[in-house]
Amino acid sequence: MKITTSVIPFKLVYLIPIGDKVTVAPKVGVSYMLVNGTFGAQSGSGQSVDPMLGLHVEVDLSREWGLRGQIERYTGSVDLFGLGTFNQRFVVASFGGVVRW
Repeated sequence: MKITTSVIPFKLVYLIPIGDKVTVAPKVGVSYMLVNGTFGAQSGSGQSVDPMLGLHVEVDLSREWGLRGQIERYTGSVDLFGLGTFNQRFVVASFGGVVRW
C-alpha cells in the first residue's frame, strides 16, 4: 500500500502580545486534504475539508533576532478503494530562529 497526502491549509491568525518580548498567535481554519493511494492493483483518491487548529509562539531575544515555534493539527477522512473510511490525523511542529533587519 502506498498513500500520498497533500494538505492546503486556510487559517486565521490573531496575534496576542504578552509583554514586550512574547507574541502568541492561536490559529483556526480549515484544511483541504487530497489523498491518492494504491493497494495492489487498485488505485483510489479522495478529498476532504476539515477543521484545523494551531498555535504560534515567538520570543524576541534582542532587537534583531528571536525564536519561533509553531504546532498545527490536521485531520481528514476519505473513502479509498471502496473499503471504508480512511482517517488521517497528524501534527506538524516547527521551530527556528527569526532575524529582522
